[in-house]
Amino acid sequence: MRNKIVLAICKIVQLFNFFLGMVVVRIIYSKKAIDLCSYMSDSLERVPQSYIHCVSKNIRLNGRYPAGRRICFTTGAERVRIAVLYRRRCLLRNMSYIATSGVDVYERRNAHDKWCKCVAPDTPFQMLVSEWLSFDKGLKDIVMYLPPYAQISKIMLLDKDESVYFRGQVNKRLISVYGSSISQGCSASRPGLAYTNLLSRYFDADINNCAFSEGARGEKFVIDNVLLSKKSEVIIVEYDHNSSLEEFVERHLQVYRWIREYTDVPVIFLSRISGGLSNSGDENTKRITIIQKTLKYAEENNDKKVWFINGDEIVEDKRDLYLVDDRHPNDLGMKLIADTLSIILREKVFNLNDKGNA
Repeated sequence: MRNKIVLAICKIVQLFNFFLGMVVVRIIYSKKAIDLCSYMSDSLERVPQSYIHCVSKNIRLNGRYPAGRRICFTTGAERVRIAVLYRRRCLLRNMSYIATSGVDVYERRNAHDKWCKCVAPDTPFQMLVSEWLSFDKGLKDIVMYLPPYAQISKIMLLDKDESVYFRGQVNKRLISVYGSSISQGCSASRPGLAYTNLLSRYFDADINNCAFSEGARGEKFVIDNVLLSKKSEVIIVEYDHNSSLEEFVERHLQVYRWIREYTDVPVIFLSRISGGLSNSGDENTKRITIIQKTLKYAEENNDKKVWFINGDEIVEDKRDLYLVDDRHPNDLGMKLIADTLSIILREKVFNLNDKGNA
């Protein structure tokens, strides 16, 4: 009861500070700022407002957060000041404010990425943040990875600079992901280190992130209207954690069938790396068998664009090295997942010989 009261008070203070931030933005920033969000091709919310009554509460809430989204622009400036106004922030025990609410900034030049800064609140109540960003000399691309557990109202470039050119979404490649809190980015120390955003940098790809904490249980509506709403080059499916064993048995093969009703792009299935910790060893074996049956079905139907990454095999007996708790990967675990996926993506999907850079 006490925790609920504290959380309720926190939300009220956040709401007050959001409206206060709106006043600051309109009075102080509006005449000299560029709102980067206004240049995006669609809303930063991952589940359209018209669908909120068709999905579960967990998907509805987490769909507001722009996990996997990135904003890109080109500039020759050596210093740029940005301000971030949050509409809503989720406070999690196993993640810092940087991890949940940070806007992670990278400088990209000649296909090489350099981390610059993660702009983030310092307190649970702060809803408006302003920071200076320093860059190297010369023309470069700036990539901002948006937070996995905070709803953005505005991201502004303050003090308009003629050397800033907005790139919008890169759209060179699009990788779609359907999954749990892990794919949403839970427990990465900052947004840019989530495995989905590592893949984004490896392949200079946009991410259609359809991963939802405590959601993603093989829902047909989400598969049809969110995951498959964009034409991606590959689909990664990782939703082992949230489904009960009964749901997993019932829906896993069906998820594959639904995907194949719409597209023949490559599909990569991924099982948890926390098997035996987040569930029993016996249950984990049963879940892996379910995924393998889906692959066998695909093979029998002459589908050669389906792969499976067995989480047990990639972590071997070193689970403690890659996990922050009994189920969520730490930064090393996120990189392990990204590196393993990148082998298939590079060789089987994108047909690349060179190695990506993160």
